[in-house]
Amino acid sequence: MEQSRTCISYQQQRPLVDAAGPPPALLFPGRLAGQPIAYTTLHNRLRALEIPIKEACVAALRQLVPQAPAPVVADALGFHPTTAARQVTNAGGTWSRYPSPRS
Repeated sequence: MEQSRTCISYQQQRPLVDAAGPPPALLFPGRLAGQPIAYTTLHNRLRALEIPIKEACVAALRQLVPQAPAPVVADALGFHPTTAARQVTNAGGTWSRYPSPRS
């Protein structure tokens, strides 16, 4: 009986698929087809797993800033540009590697 309740619960939580086919591949799919998971839901799940969220965000930022200009990464991820610039320095990068502006 408990297994059947678990199966029913799982089926109710699965993302919906419409007639157009499966939703696009999402890293964190939400409950509705083609929609990403809600920020608060993901945040709560990560906290329940005792994943240090702030440290994970900074680690992701530190991985990205050597690959793209810090202001671009900051804008895309919602960080302050100063924070991104600081992480460039922490990651061992410099601003001198960026191309000069066109005239």
